[in-house]
Amino acid sequence: MKKVSYIIRSVFKWSFFTVVVLLIISTCWNLVSGLAEKSKTISNTYGKTMDINGRTMIYDIKGEENDKTIVILPGMGSTSPVLEFKPLAEKLSQNYKVITLEPLGYGFSEQTDAKRTVENVVLELRTCIAKLGITKYYLMAHSYGGIYTLEWSNKYENEVMGVIGIDMSVPKQDTLLPMAPLLYVSTYSERALNFLGIERLGTVVAPRSTLCCDPNYKYTDEEIDTLKFLTLNVTGNKTMRNEVDEATDTMDYVREMKYPVGIPVLNFVSSENCGSFDKWEQFHNDVVLNRGKSELIVVEGSHYLHFDDPDTIVTKVNEWVG
Repeated sequence: MKKVSYIIRSVFKWSFFTVVVLLIISTCWNLVSGLAEKSKTISNTYGKTMDINGRTMIYDIKGEENDKTIVILPGMGSTSPVLEFKPLAEKLSQNYKVITLEPLGYGFSEQTDAKRTVENVVLELRTCIAKLGITKYYLMAHSYGGIYTLEWSNKYENEVMGVIGIDMSVPKQDTLLPMAPLLYVSTYSERALNFLGIERLGTVVAPRSTLCCDPNYKYTDEEIDTLKFLTLNVTGNKTMRNEVDEATDTMDYVREMKYPVGIPVLNFVSSENCGSFDKWEQFHNDVVLNRGKSELIVVEGSHYLHFDDPDTIVTKVNEWVG
């Protein structure tokens, strides 16, 4: 028995030692690779720039010749909103002017020291749209971006013609799961994995599964390189972490908010989330006062419905917006 116990302890000891050595090697590799990347920093490869309070915000426009406008807001922590939503934006741009915004701290947009309160984020995003001279538009939001559409719709009700949700976050969903702690753990663990070089290894071994992009879309090699660069150098930055730190106050701020009665809402909700959370559909219906044109559609797929079934989204948007 003593011999067996000794063997087991030895196995655990050497396994632990091996893991530590590998982590040290991967961390050093990541630091050296990161320094090399910074010396040849990839410049912005897409979109246009807008000055927002002295900071550069990136936005992209497709279908600029069209009259009706859809403004896309990403979910929290999106590596590159422009590239993530490019496949969907291209499909929608056949009929609409589609503007994808990269909030400060996201993608190639500059970071900011301004607190990531609902008011600050919405003011920055709406300022970009106002500077473009667009006074009427639909908001399309994925995940946490939905929280900002509530403030936006209530503050600028005369501008928002409707809201389109792609499994977007809604008030009181934090009663279904500990939202703020999960966001905190997710963001900071990803930052740790990045520091240890594990994230970088993933971008080499299996880039499509590591990068936040549509697995069915044929991105160019340059776009994949851009996604890798942003994943390793932007994800979990100070501005994003501040947004996570504000999440509890943000959810409290919008807890009793509803969309104004004059603003219809088209909600696409994930079948997976509906199956996981009993009140997922109910909470999305509870924030809608306009019962005339508003609709809720359960779509088969994950939280990333714009990857899983973009055609259903586009077809319904064409019918709903007109």
